[in-house]
Amino acid sequence: MVGSEHYIAKETEQVYSILGTKSVGYNSGQRLPLNLLSLILGEGTSSRLYQNIREKLGITYQINSFINFYRDASSFGIYFSTNTGSFDKAMKNIEKELTRFREKGINERELKRAKEYLKGSILLSLESTSNRMIRMANLILNHGRIIPVEEVIGKIDAVSADEIKVLAEELLRFENFTKVFIKPQTKLITTAA
Repeated sequence: MVGSEHYIAKETEQVYSILGTKSVGYNSGQRLPLNLLSLILGEGTSSRLYQNIREKLGITYQINSFINFYRDASSFGIYFSTNTGSFDKAMKNIEKELTRFREKGINERELKRAKEYLKGSILLSLESTSNRMIRMANLILNHGRIIPVEEVIGKIDAVSADEIKVLAEELLRFENFTKVFIKPQTKLITTAA
């Protein structure tokens, strides 16, 4: 499946961009590898996209990956904002990061850090009664049972770097992402002329 590009002209000084593609659903055995892939690629200040594109190159104001899970599928994406002069460079470097992730995979340090972060997030969320109830409702709806936290932790610990690489090889193909850009009106008109 090849992605498409959509441009929206607005009165703005920056370029706001979302790159998205379809991925595995909530009930997939690849859900936890997808969570870990997203954490390593673009969630938080230690992620690859943040470190390499925002911190090292300084060409985005904000950059992160995200997942919206549904039962049978999910949307996986990357959001970033930048100025018009850095837009092309940001796009090229995001593509480069996706290719590097796909081809070289991840190291054990990255995997361990992502696993600890994901487990910590789950355990911290259980301190809220409403989060506990939402978790139980989601588990009943999607799995027909309440899965003990220990079982989820065990599944997170069992995810391998190879599983994440296999998923990345399919998911992180830049040409398959649908791309939506909000650009300044004058800049959009100039590039179209």
